[in-house]
Amino acid sequence: SHISRVLATQAMLLAVGVGSKSALPLAAVTAWILKDGLGHLGAIAFGTVVNTRFDSDPKRFRFQAAVLGKAADLLSIFTLGRPEYFLLLSTVGSAFGRISASTAMSCRAKIYETFATHGNLGDVLRCSQAQTVAAQLLGTGVGAMLGPLVGDDLVRLLAGNALFSTASLYCAYTSSSLVQMSTLNVQRAELVFHDLLPGLLRTSPS
Repeated sequence: SHISRVLATQAMLLAVGVGSKSALPLAAVTAWILKDGLGHLGAIAFGTVVNTRFDSDPKRFRFQAAVLGKAADLLSIFTLGRPEYFLLLSTVGSAFGRISASTAMSCRAKIYETFATHGNLGDVLRCSQAQTVAAQLLGTGVGAMLGPLVGDDLVRLLAGNALFSTASLYCAYTSSSLVQMSTLNVQRAELVFHDLLPGLLRTSPS
């Protein structure tokens, strides 16, 4: 996940003219600040709409967060091909990225509860944090090494992003499928009541 994020950031920096003699520092900084600010507003709005539903179906929202994160990387890379739309593409990408991070964080606690079978939530959090930092360091390192090889070639950036995004989404789906929830989400409740309600209606006095 962090490898594709590094490649996406490289594309955005090139799109605003970093490394170019014709770069306009003030315009680049302004666009960067605007896209981050608008991205934060999008994440806040999404969290307000979803509200408490994160706890009811954390696995689904966690995978959707991963998909949104990869969409954010893709939009960031497209800024290199169409720099005139940098603010639009980067703002939407930033909003997707912030929503992805916020959603993943909101779902994390409920998922961690399933691993804390002996009241050892603190130990679970410690292990998760260590794994997260290790993955970030590895991903950032690999992305930094691939950056000079990919350069500013849009096709290579898209190909690299597609490869690592596919691997990331596969890992996210597989890890989510291994989590065993003890609560009912909408889909599980429908399956239960689909078989239960006809029997209750047949035995009802009315």
